[in-house]
Amino acid sequence: MGSAVFVGTARDCARYLPAALERWSRLESVFSAAHFIVAENDSVDATKSILAAWAAADSRRTVICLDGIGLRGEGRSNVVTTARNHILDLIASRPDLSSADYLVVMDMDDVSLAIRPETLRRCMAFEGWDGLFANQLFYYYDVWALRHPRSPDDFEVRIEAAPPGWRRRWARLRHLTWRNRPICPFRAPFRVDSAFGGFGIYRMTVALGGRYVGFVNGRTICEHVPYHEQLVRDGARLFIHPGMINMLPMPLYRAIRRWL
Repeated sequence: MGSAVFVGTARDCARYLPAALERWSRLESVFSAAHFIVAENDSVDATKSILAAWAAADSRRTVICLDGIGLRGEGRSNVVTTARNHILDLIASRPDLSSADYLVVMDMDDVSLAIRPETLRRCMAFEGWDGLFANQLFYYYDVWALRHPRSPDDFEVRIEAAPPGWRRRWARLRHLTWRNRPICPFRAPFRVDSAFGGFGIYRMTVALGGRYVGFVNGRTICEHVPYHEQLVRDGARLFIHPGMINMLPMPLYRAIRRWL
């Protein structure tokens, strides 16, 4: 399957971090070689110590410390944007990383604890993709990052534009709840202009062609949307793979996690 660089951002996620890092260890088996990068900032829980011990155990693991970026009052999207761009810069500066075949991007919380090596391997066998993104069982949650006919714009703008009262409640149902409707896991992969869902994999040559942006036209936006706009402009083919399930309802996950 070639080599991969696994990347993620972390802040105050000690509760989930060990399981997320263990998930990387499992997914590593899909690839012939792997490196791992986490950009961490301003954590006050045990996140820093967990990452320090994790990085010390393997020279392929790198932790980027970005303390201070979360204290500027710029909002979460801008903070994550800065962290993601630091990761891209590090990869581009190191031939051993930039020469990898794939970039695997994963949220370091409990979102992607259900994705299995067999699932990732099977989904990557789909031909013609430059980026593949995950799906969630029973509920597609990441409509902020999604740009597709079912979610063609920023749902927050639509909701905020509606007058308070029943019209705003209706706008929320129409532009958020309805967009969250589940995607059948047996559906064929389909093209999107942007998506994420907590887990994505890119061809490295494509991934290094964009920059994350978290603030456009005076408002905070999902950092994945401008990034993917740049990739698509350059010809990237991005897909949601409905069979790449990365998140289950928590009661179901707890019941079967020993087999995942």
